[in-house]
Amino acid sequence: MFYKIILKKANEWHQSSECKIKNIIKYIINKRNLRDAQIEAIKLYLFFKIYCKNKSLVELFCKGYFLENIDLDDLVSKNLGDFLKKNSAARQLYELTLTDKNYDSLKKRIEENYKEIDFEEVFNSFFNNISYANYIYSLPMGAGKTYLMSAFIYLDLYFALNEPTNKSFAHNFIILVPSGLKSSIMPSLKKIKDFDVSWIFPEPIASTLKSKLKFEILDAIKTENKSNKIKNPNVAKIAAYQPYEDMLGVVFLTNAEKVILNKIEKNDMPKLIQLDNETKAANELRETIGKIPNKAIFIDEVHHTASEDIKLNKVIKEWYNKGNINEVVGFSGTPYYEKAEIFEIKSKFTKENIITIKSTDMTNTVYHYPLTNGINNFLKKPKIYSSSDNNPLNIVKEGLIKFFEKYENTYYKDIVSKVAIYCGNIENLEENIYPFVSEFVAKKGLNPNEVILKYHGGNKKYSLPKENELEFLSLNTSLSKKRIILLVGIGKEGWDCSSLTGVILSQKGDCPTKMVLQTSCRCLRQVIRGEKETAIIYLNKENEKLLSSQLNKTQNATLQDFQNGTKTEDIINRYSRMEYLNIPNIEYYKLNIKYTEEIEEKIDIVKNLQNLLLSKQIKEDVIIKEINLKGEVIERNINSIIYGEKVTYTSWLLNISKESFGFITLKKLREYDKDLKEIYEKITVNENILNNIYNHSLINKLIREAFYNKRSLKILREEIPENASILSITELPTIKCEDKKLQYPSDIVTEKILDKDKGNKDINLDELSKEELLKLLKTPEYLNYLSDEDVKELRTKDKTFHYIPYVFTQSSFEKEILEKILSMGNFISDNLEVYYNGDRNIASFRIECYKKEKERIKKIGLYTPDFLIIKREKNMINKVLIVETKGKGFSAQQEFLDKRSYVENEFIKFNNGKYGYSKFDYLYIEDTDNDIIEKLNEKIKNFFKEEK
Repeated sequence: MFYKIILKKANEWHQSSECKIKNIIKYIINKRNLRDAQIEAIKLYLFFKIYCKNKSLVELFCKGYFLENIDLDDLVSKNLGDFLKKNSAARQLYELTLTDKNYDSLKKRIEENYKEIDFEEVFNSFFNNISYANYIYSLPMGAGKTYLMSAFIYLDLYFALNEPTNKSFAHNFIILVPSGLKSSIMPSLKKIKDFDVSWIFPEPIASTLKSKLKFEILDAIKTENKSNKIKNPNVAKIAAYQPYEDMLGVVFLTNAEKVILNKIEKNDMPKLIQLDNETKAANELRETIGKIPNKAIFIDEVHHTASEDIKLNKVIKEWYNKGNINEVVGFSGTPYYEKAEIFEIKSKFTKENIITIKSTDMTNTVYHYPLTNGINNFLKKPKIYSSSDNNPLNIVKEGLIKFFEKYENTYYKDIVSKVAIYCGNIENLEENIYPFVSEFVAKKGLNPNEVILKYHGGNKKYSLPKENELEFLSLNTSLSKKRIILLVGIGKEGWDCSSLTGVILSQKGDCPTKMVLQTSCRCLRQVIRGEKETAIIYLNKENEKLLSSQLNKTQNATLQDFQNGTKTEDIINRYSRMEYLNIPNIEYYKLNIKYTEEIEEKIDIVKNLQNLLLSKQIKEDVIIKEINLKGEVIERNINSIIYGEKVTYTSWLLNISKESFGFITLKKLREYDKDLKEIYEKITVNENILNNIYNHSLINKLIREAFYNKRSLKILREEIPENASILSITELPTIKCEDKKLQYPSDIVTEKILDKDKGNKDINLDELSKEELLKLLKTPEYLNYLSDEDVKELRTKDKTFHYIPYVFTQSSFEKEILEKILSMGNFISDNLEVYYNGDRNIASFRIECYKKEKERIKKIGLYTPDFLIIKREKNMINKVLIVETKGKGFSAQQEFLDKRSYVENEFIKFNNGKYGYSKFDYLYIEDTDNDIIEKLNEKIKNFFKEEK
């Protein structure tokens, strides 16, 4: 619901100069051990910790942390615009309606009744009135949520050691596993111990952090009779770390149900006899966990707590009220509710015109990595087969035939591939599926006892030997020879068996109806990183429909999307050539405006309030005109009492505080109760009715002014030396581009340029036979073998493409301009270079722009030029021509006009003055210009001529 606008703001921060953790992110990217989904989640996690100061989502949205500051002047009325500029919560909600058409009715409601809506209450409703940091990270199965959790823990610990008093970073950690999933998830969480810290921090930091972390698994099932805190093994593990104030780097893992149980109050004492020891221990454990200081709560598979949300939130709030909770972080591949949550946006004054918003999303989801993005990336690529046969055994047979046809000889290094058959219930497994599968494998010449594993919880009729559990836990090792796994109630999620290559769901009820998607995905975990692995999913028609529905509901994807994954043909990899081209930094001067307020005169609040009491201007003369029987006009001055509205002393003070926009708090006003009560008593009658012979708005204004010092504003204008690299990142993110025509140069020429950068020589065509030459010319790759002079991109490769390829997603006109520049004679003869700078996500040369408004100089944002044409002298950038291109319809935007005006009239002017010669110039080109080549030629000729 909100994660897209959060991610956009986080990316802006990471690109800005305010971000001080770029080296950490750069190190993680360069190590290449974490997946793109994990790295993006880490960037967001640190954004919340550092930029957002670990605040709750309610506070962040109400204070406008995620505002895009869209220009509202042309979108809304002046009154609404003024209101939105003053009310960040209202503006945040209104901006949301502008980016999502699903909220058109809400947009209209805000425009018509904005004064009646309590916008802060709306956000409280969205986030369940939770006042602490409570975020959900949504990553699909196989993305590495466990390792991501480990990374979060070590990042917190690193900053906690460096800033011990900073409450944004946790010192200790509680990991809660959802009820009922202990057997499948607890073992995988223990892998946190094995996380390699050098993936996120270099040595010796990594080893230091590793040595600081201690792990405790609170998994004791039973306690001794008459349990107390010493005999309760789970509580004893925590108690061993007393005094709790000194605890640092302790990670406790436990099951969520152990801490959700209701607290035993004193008036429940008669019931104590009926409570078993485990229940007593659970309450005891919850109380003890509450004492652990500076703790973060991590909840794995958080969607399972949805049904227990109220109880779990109550427990966490209880801990938070003790001041010991740092944050709550949930992890889930399916962060949605079964039924849509309904949010009501009500009027402050009436019960009419209530707008409802429905959403199945967990609203505190701050990061979402789609399942389809993981397919063919870090997940196997699935092939779905659907059978219309009504006989489940026939479907099992079809699935097994397909599995052995494709994967009979598939090994992942020395681990054999496997298929899982879900059986719905134990009787079906034991009486139908197992005998049938045994017969099937026997006919293939295989030993059923060697290749089939049955695994379930057992019942009165059927039980399993203990070694089956060991076999199940060993499936993903070279020791296991099992090929077919028969399951009941196990392995729907959280089961980490990457060698599983197939799933069969032959009938309704083989797994819970709501979990067909999760169950089908069990076979998608990647085994060998970077390998293109595949899997099969065999379903009956009913399960296929459920899978399709759940994909559509939770991933906005079709079955075809699920099988194809990310459209890799739309994804373009880009490569930096900065090291090869050895491009120096651009040196320039940046304008910086500082405003300083100086106190000219300190206030005497008591004296100001007393003067207000004596002021004559606060009282208004009320004249009543009467006409007597003689027709004479008689005027009477009423200056005693005119009854107004009711207002208590406290609400009167609150109103004054609100009118000061929180500058004067109620607490501050209360410090002057004696004088303020005297004023209140003077302007009211009968204790709480305003006397309207007084000018109350003026009185409130004078009271506010009584608390303000007289100040003067000073403006300091600085021109600061600055330098910027044309490209500051070495690992360029991939970019999605559905139209390959916007890429420049083509894939073939890109490969050719990168190959020549490495020093590889062209193939000598003269050495090829006639047959080889004809064969070569029939393929599009023939361009690889053309000489540099035959292709202008190759001819000028050392004068452009600081990264390659450029992708002009904003405008094809930009690509047209670059092609024209590379074809110009004076570009080549004057030894110039041209670089595309228009991708604001990776561009480093950006100009801070200002606009003068009355007495103030206002910062209006960053200007990112499209192209930089440069000339070097002794490997220093001597001249820079800034080229801006605009398509029809974009040039009239006021924001662009203001920034363009600043660059042309201010930035160029004071920079050229500083250097003593014209280092910078500016050229603006529209696609409607008829003389584009002439304009380019003329500007280049005049600007780059030799200066004496």
